[in-house]
Amino acid sequence: MTEPEDLMRLADDGNPHVDPITAPDHGEYDAETVRLVTAAEREVGVCERELDSFKAMVGEAKKTLEARVIELRKLIRDRQTDRGTTPAPSILDMTDAPAAVVPEDLWRAYPIERWARYGISAKDVERLAAGEVKKAGERFPITTVGDLSNFSKPSPSGWVNGYADIKGIGAAGADRISDAEAQFWSWWGGGGDVEYARERGLTHGAAGVSGGHGAGAARAVGDERGP
Repeated sequence: MTEPEDLMRLADDGNPHVDPITAPDHGEYDAETVRLVTAAEREVGVCERELDSFKAMVGEAKKTLEARVIELRKLIRDRQTDRGTTPAPSILDMTDAPAAVVPEDLWRAYPIERWARYGISAKDVERLAAGEVKKAGERFPITTVGDLSNFSKPSPSGWVNGYADIKGIGAAGADRISDAEAQFWSWWGGGGDVEYARERGLTHGAAGVSGGHGAGAARAVGDERGP
């Protein structure tokens, strides 16, 4: 058995020593530390996942906001463009309306100035109406879709006028007119002809509607919902 003097001699080597008999037991404290740190790490993980989720939600909200801003700007632009024009009848307006009669050449009477809704400018409309051809030195006023069609029709020599041949209409203006023309025909073929016929009062039985048109020159369009 080691005597106390021997223990003191072994400890007297210049280094600190802890008496194993009196050393404090930190096991319970360390276990509590592990438990607290683990719980805190778990909370941090939850917060990180919530942050990622919020970032995704913010991204979607931003996309929705941008889409609504675009819709708002388009609404304001359309309302400014259509101000003072006769609104096109809605589907509800047509529910009990009499059948429309659509002459095959009705499109020819559609005013070019109403293509403003498709992006052409007031200056474009003004220059088309003036109809001054650059090279020929002649005037070809264009105020309707029919006029525009006649202007683009090949001449006997085979020459075809382009929209940029009109004085004041450059490449950008010609592109605007071409784009508007494509949008117009898309609308016309999707029911715009019926809307315009009703706007003009061309309904089944209206006086003078069918006069002057041969068989097949006009078509009646009524309520196609079925019995």
